[in-house]
Amino acid sequence: MYKQRLTAHDDYLAKAQPLPKNAVADGNQGSRDLSATQGALEVVVAAADDVSLAAGKSLTVTLVHAPDGGAFTPAGRTFTATAGASPLTFDAGEEICRLAVPSDLAPEAMLRVSTTDAAAAGSLDAWPEYLAR
Repeated sequence: MYKQRLTAHDDYLAKAQPLPKNAVADGNQGSRDLSATQGALEVVVAAADDVSLAAGKSLTVTLVHAPDGGAFTPAGRTFTATAGASPLTFDAGEEICRLAVPSDLAPEAMLRVSTTDAAAAGSLDAWPEYLAR
């Protein structure tokens, strides 16, 4: 099943989530418990439809986590893509990034997306994917 996307039914961190316009937004599917997976997961972020940001603007995607009822803080690395002299674009279905799920992740995790473009267009999907060992 090379290059096939397998997801559990509606197991998304973001589903057709519109890009925030010069703002920060949490994943529209809420938080999920991805803890105790011993580094066997990563979060895949892809364009749900065509995504575009103006020249010089950026898109940032972060996995955030929190203890039960606590404040959310970044978990692991953050992905940032910045447009150069031309617009930044991703076609519908194109993978944008993969975020590793740390082995010490707190019980609640969600996606956080931000842009610096007031005219950002498009939407994202994000889902956990098992890393075969």
